[in-house]
Amino acid sequence: MQSSIPKIPYALLNDEVVDISRALNERAKNYHCPMCNEVLILRKEHLRSRTIKVKAHFAHRSEPQCSSESQLHYWAKRFFKERFEVSISNAVKFYFKWECEQCFDEHNGNFCKEATETVLEKDFGECRPDICLIDKEGKPRIFVEIVVSHAPEDNVIEYVQANDIALVEMIIENEDDLEEIRHSNVLMVAKVNKCKNPPCRICDKPMKQEILYIFDTECWRCRMPITIAQLKVSGYSESVENGSILICYSHF
Repeated sequence: MQSSIPKIPYALLNDEVVDISRALNERAKNYHCPMCNEVLILRKEHLRSRTIKVKAHFAHRSEPQCSSESQLHYWAKRFFKERFEVSISNAVKFYFKWECEQCFDEHNGNFCKEATETVLEKDFGECRPDICLIDKEGKPRIFVEIVVSHAPEDNVIEYVQANDIALVEMIIENEDDLEEIRHSNVLMVAKVNKCKNPPCRICDKPMKQEILYIFDTECWRCRMPITIAQLKVSGYSESVENGSILICYSHF
């Protein structure tokens, strides 16, 4: 059987977010859409054909005035803002990671490292990012763009480059991606315009992180004590006896 057709399993009930599993148990009658404010009704799981299963979901009672794309965009922004505010109020970190397109390493970050506030659709004149993370002095630190159907606009990219702002892109395709925003310990994002590795002093391109093993041993011939340092030593690990490991950088 083919995968279920993606549906948005959330609605608002007196401005409170209700997911479809809770709604199926409670069966309230005044759910509404956050985009067009129209009444939503429950649709149980059913087969559309022999190969297509439709999950339980909310549906507009009348002809919808909003698209599933706009629904994904709305819920992604709302869930991110709620997750960020809970992290700030509880003094916990909001981790994310990405595969860097500049050095090809996997980097980790924390949305709450410098930012203390999140604003949706903040107008900067030249651009209006989906989500803006601001520090305690009111300076924008991170723009988060929700990518449902198209990449960030050129004016957003130009603005972050000119103002040294991190740009995080999150691809949202279905409710699984929305649930990851709500509950994932480490949020996997699609792209970040920053590389955490230091740049080369000559060409300014990012250096690649390596592990340098340093350990004391003895000469195989005269048995005198010696110290060896080598990159990527096969057979050695962080538990090398009488040794140490340093992070160093090499050029591509």
